[in-house]
Amino acid sequence: MENLNIEFSDNFTELEQSIFEFIENVILGIELKIWDKYNDSNDENHKEEIDIKIKSTEAKYISNSMMEYYLNQTYKNLVEKADDCVNDCLKDFQEKMNLKNFTCLNIISNVIMNCYTKLPRSKLNVENKEKYKESIFDICNLMKKFIIFDFRLKLKEIKDKMQNIKNEEE
Repeated sequence: MENLNIEFSDNFTELEQSIFEFIENVILGIELKIWDKYNDSNDENHKEEIDIKIKSTEAKYISNSMMEYYLNQTYKNLVEKADDCVNDCLKDFQEKMNLKNFTCLNIISNVIMNCYTKLPRSKLNVENKEKYKESIFDICNLMKKFIIFDFRLKLKEIKDKMQNIKNEEE
């Protein structure tokens, strides 16, 4: 593969920061559904059991499936031109990236699925819902460079392909 000259740094553009926050919120939403699925009791005696369940392979499989379903719904809403805040956000991203809406969503979806599958579930804090949310934000911040690097890489690949197609047409 050719050298794409993508920077792996702490310097993020406003667009990259917005994409990161969007991805972080999607991850938070899915993880809160996992919390609700496994945390049906506030009984302290069940915390260890909940900890094991939330960090399990089963939870990872379920959360990945939920993420896929969520992203498929997002595509469906985009096709149906549903009026929702996610589509509004995607329209803003597509304008900033100068891409069509499906291409924009495809890049973001690929980044989400690539990064989400690597989420270290062992670092989730199941003490209570607030601690759980905090741990999700902490994990996302730990993964921030990776998430944005992956976004840069996928965006560059698409832009290069578009340029190649344009050059071939000329």
